Amino acid sequence: PWVSRVETLMPKYKNTSQLTVHNANIGYHWEFLPATEFASVSDKWQSLCDRSIRSPLLSADFIAVSLQHFGRGDEMICFAETPTGPIAATILQRKNGVVWETFQASQMPLGPWLQLPQLDFSTVLKSLMRALPLPIMMLGVTQLDTQFVPRPDASTLLTLDSITTGEIDLPETSADYLRSL
Repeated sequence: PWVSRVETLMPKYKNTSQLTVHNANIGYHWEFLPATEFASVSDKWQSLCDRSIRSPLLSADFIAVSLQHFGRGDEMICFAETPTGPIAATILQRKNGVVWETFQASQMPLGPWLQLPQLDFSTVLKSLMRALPLPIMMLGVTQLDTQFVPRPDASTLLTLDSITTGEIDLPETSADYLRSL
């Protein structure tokens, strides 16, 4: 996993953006709501998790329990929405007046960041920073796994190694696993 920090002065608030995916412009906007309302969007979170990282460590159930037991109550859920549904999501908390970071309970090995695999992390992150309804000078995104979110170009973001984790490749199905024994 790695940690990313973007430092920039924020332009005036706006929450609509254009994103280019495979040379096609996709209109999307960011939606923000208090994390205390996570239950009302847990199906949307799980749907995006299933279409992106597909990890129980970022499942809606795991996130809900983490927020319930380790959240401070001031976290904010952020969804990048298109007409066909969410393409990215995260949960942020304020570190101080103008610094935000992803919610990261010590029991969460991955930071709560979801995005469709074809999206560029730097582009999505910068659009989130422009869309946030609050003043922001820095946004820290913690504990991302390069297996799911490729490390961005160092010329656009500052990234730091966090920890080295083991990886075991498992077959897609139980039947495939049993055949491999």
